[in-house]
Amino acid sequence: MDLTAIIARLDPTHPRLHAALRDGVAGLEADVAAGLVRNQDFTKAKEIINRCIEESAESFLKSCPEPDYRKSWDHFAYEANASISSFDAHNLPAFIKRAKKHGGLVEYASFLEDHLLPLHALIQDAKPLIVKRGDARLPPKPKTAEQIWREANSMTCQCCARPILANTGTIAHHGYERPGDGWQTASCFGAKELPFEVDRVALGAMLERMKQRLAMAEANQEEVAAERAPVVLRYVDYDAPRDAMGNRPRCVIEVTRATWTEARAADEARFRVERWDSFDRVKAEDLDARDHDIKQRRAEIAAQQARYDGWKQTHQWSGATGKWEALVDG
Repeated sequence: MDLTAIIARLDPTHPRLHAALRDGVAGLEADVAAGLVRNQDFTKAKEIINRCIEESAESFLKSCPEPDYRKSWDHFAYEANASISSFDAHNLPAFIKRAKKHGGLVEYASFLEDHLLPLHALIQDAKPLIVKRGDARLPPKPKTAEQIWREANSMTCQCCARPILANTGTIAHHGYERPGDGWQTASCFGAKELPFEVDRVALGAMLERMKQRLAMAEANQEEVAAERAPVVLRYVDYDAPRDAMGNRPRCVIEVTRATWTEARAADEARFRVERWDSFDRVKAEDLDARDHDIKQRRAEIAAQQARYDGWKQTHQWSGATGKWEALVDG
């Protein structure tokens, strides 16, 4: 499939998105030809394709040479309800019909039909061929030589419990993702430490930090509940440009009961869109979010504490072979 016209409409500062679109489409086309589409591959490709449909359509509308907004493609698309978002890209044929009915959207309708509709058709062709993990029809993906080598030279990280390359005697650098909410650090506390099969010191140190942060989270929740600390309102600024990863900026507004009226008047449209109707409502939502976070922290601490308490050394480093070797009992 020729993606030149679509990629030309995407942000040139996000080359990774361009590559992801090419790879996703090529992979999906190959899977459709083979008659089997892995569910995880379909989901990933669909997300990328739908995002590119939204961005390229939006870019096309904004490229209208007409300086008068009332005569622009953007305005006409608003009138015809023909502006596309990633979440409703599956309705692309309906948007094309709406654009064709509007006399001022001939070029836009042609762009949608000639360049974006083939992406929509590819997704529709793939849907009946989806197979999920464990399906007997789905052969396992063959491992590359690199994957086989990494598995043979990996050990368990003390802190995140994932198999990580450890061929130099310590766990390689990697990130850590907190279970449950996707929060991630750039560097796991277990990086550059001994594997869990050999030591648990780094895990113990991380547990202490986790308990300290839990105590802080509980104290902050009490402060907000007693209205000694402001309520935090969070939202995504969809009017701002995307960053290098393609994400919109996440913004924060702090309000108290005393500043509520002033804050609402300063950004009434935002408060209305986000349905921040009253201070009591947003306070309750903030406390609920904090309660969820605290429960996640407690569950994570309990799981890591169980790993720490049940630890037993099973391996040691061999200077002779330069590899980790299992301890021999007796």
